[in-house]
Amino acid sequence: MIISKKQIQGLTLIEVLITVLVVAIGMLGMAALQVKTLTSTQESYARSQAVSWLSDASSRIMANREFFADDPGSFYTGGADSGTFVQWCEVTGVPYEAKSTCGDSCSGEALAQADIDSICMSLDSSGIQGAQVGVACNDRVADADACSTGSKLTLYAAWPQIERSDFGDKQVTTSRCDGVLPDGTDASVGYSCAIVEIIP
Repeated sequence: MIISKKQIQGLTLIEVLITVLVVAIGMLGMAALQVKTLTSTQESYARSQAVSWLSDASSRIMANREFFADDPGSFYTGGADSGTFVQWCEVTGVPYEAKSTCGDSCSGEALAQADIDSICMSLDSSGIQGAQVGVACNDRVADADACSTGSKLTLYAAWPQIERSDFGDKQVTTSRCDGVLPDGTDASVGYSCAIVEIIP
């Protein structure tokens, strides 16, 4: 059987078309992988920022240990009931305004507000929309004081997960956030949380 020159040229064209198709499918796969990588990078950034905020908050609270002999948790929890999470601030797009008027010598309450202001300004500068930080005190003694000396403070940072509907991502709030997010937070958005517990 003799193969003509026209038949050979036709086979080469089919081979080129198949090669183009295979390369195009590979490029689409690489594009999808790139988008997933970007989403993972954004989530990692948010998690590292949360660890930084909580580390800063716990260091500041521990440094103010001298004030905890008087009224340990109410400075940071605003006197909320034991186990109730109080949100210090949330990134909403409106710049955070400091509330502290702490000068050279501060009361425990003013120093706590200065600490909260510093952490909230750091949170605000991160640019992670919807991110929030707060605290709860788990009172070790059932008495009139909602946060007795030696009680555990639970600090939390929460941020909305990155959701890409064009890739079929469906985010759900992680179980770590159960009972942490304050009332009014739309948990259907899908939040991730980091939590630190300290006993000042």
